[in-house]
Amino acid sequence: MTPKKHPTFKEIDAIFRPRSVAVVGASANPDTPGYDYVASMQEFGFSGAIYPVNPKGGEILGLAVAKSLAEVPGDVDYVISCIPSDYILDLVGQAVQRNVKAMQLFTGRFSETGREEDVELEGRLREAIDKAGIRLIGPNCMGVLNPAHGMSFRRDMSHQAGGVGFLSQSGNLLFEITHFGEPRGLRFSKAVSYGNALDLDETDFIEYFARDPETKVIGAYVEGVRDGRRFLAALKRASAKK
Repeated sequence: MTPKKHPTFKEIDAIFRPRSVAVVGASANPDTPGYDYVASMQEFGFSGAIYPVNPKGGEILGLAVAKSLAEVPGDVDYVISCIPSDYILDLVGQAVQRNVKAMQLFTGRFSETGREEDVELEGRLREAIDKAGIRLIGPNCMGVLNPAHGMSFRRDMSHQAGGVGFLSQSGNLLFEITHFGEPRGLRFSKAVSYGNALDLDETDFIEYFARDPETKVIGAYVEGVRDGRRFLAALKRASAKK
């Protein structure tokens, strides 16, 4: 596997500020992540286009549902995937056709299972996004929070923007810190749950927050480091600024 191309500040900033988002695997069932992503962005006041995608079509929260990414009527900057891992490579292919810049995979069942076939699928996913030039958050993660831009993965996360940037491999821990931190005075510039870190990892986000003018303090929950030397160098640079 070839070494990844390190992201630019502009590439990650665009993920926190997409102009349009497609939720693939969107659902009208309020007890599903495919509903939560759509409902959260609506409640947070996302000003861009939100495109629910589900083969059944229909309507979700007042929005027409496209039956595939190919049928979405407008440009798509950012794709959130809530579909099973068996279909993820097909989705990457569709994203290439729509010139998608970045994807976030709530989709799990990759290397975190420890199963050989799931590890192999994650490797194929890495090859596919590298070839496509698409940046990826995840797989097996909850995604991003940017209150000022209307981005969230749960409606009960912090709605007020502030100066704390937070990165977490655990989505549940990220939610609890933002949710329970708000009444204690914590306000977040941006936050991200990045899961398996197949592409964008802990070092990439630390480097981003170090340069982000909206972030004054950086917090992190890291379960594992992909590149120790690069990580320590990023910490040194970030701690000189933030």
